Amino acid sequence: MTKNEPRYPDIEVYLRGVDTAAIQAWVESLSDTPVSWQQKGRTTRGTATLKGQSVPVHLIERATGSWHCIWFESDRTPWPTDLDCGRDVLRALGGVVRCSSGSWSEQPEDEGWMELTAQGERPVKWDNPDK
Repeated sequence: MTKNEPRYPDIEVYLRGVDTAAIQAWVESLSDTPVSWQQKGRTTRGTATLKGQSVPVHLIERATGSWHCIWFESDRTPWPTDLDCGRDVLRALGGVVRCSSGSWSEQPEDEGWMELTAQGERPVKWDNPDK
């Protein structure tokens, strides 16, 4: 990310091979204060305090196929981009992570996707979520 590139307005990453309890525990480990979670259907919501900033967090179980989504609904996160967050998630939890690869755009179809695993990072086309 260059200095002129803005922070993403929110952070959204997808995970496979990691259970939702581990994802919640990871979010809680980042938060300065306890996270109170509320579940409704497949979506669990909470508010984390990340470096002094209150950030709404949504964990969507099986958001697409077998992929869980974690969405930080704020630009006040420790990560300027989805890829930065994805790398941290991978280091902390393992599994497989997918996230946008480049600059944020209001045209989601223009986004590229990256897949992150212990073996490295590669661009992917997300036409079948369970591949």
